[in-house]
Amino acid sequence: MAAEAADMDAEIKRLRGLSITRTWPDGQPRSNSNQDRTSKLAAQIADLQTMYEEKIQALVERQIEIEKAIDRLDPIERRLIRLRYIDCNDWDDICDEIVYSERQMFNIHGIALEKLKRLQ
Repeated sequence: MAAEAADMDAEIKRLRGLSITRTWPDGQPRSNSNQDRTSKLAAQIADLQTMYEEKIQALVERQIEIEKAIDRLDPIERRLIRLRYIDCNDWDDICDEIVYSERQMFNIHGIALEKLKRLQ
């Protein structure tokens, strides 16, 4: 969903760029169709902006749910889950950070995931 929101944001920016009225060097508009085109682009931008805000709101609500679930884990489980899924660290870096063996870390990880499943 985050990728969709980013795509929508890029499209809004693209449409805003298109909505700028083009003029001849003497300052006169290039054609009479600019106003119609600009109105159409403004409507598209407004629709995309609404969809974008709805996507962002859904992401925020989902993030709050995830944070509440993670907060219910034990401290070491919470730290491991955050390092892996929030901070996107690889397993070697997590082992170094937590100072546990891979086996211990994977056991903690499995327990944490089971707890999170039960919380759903």
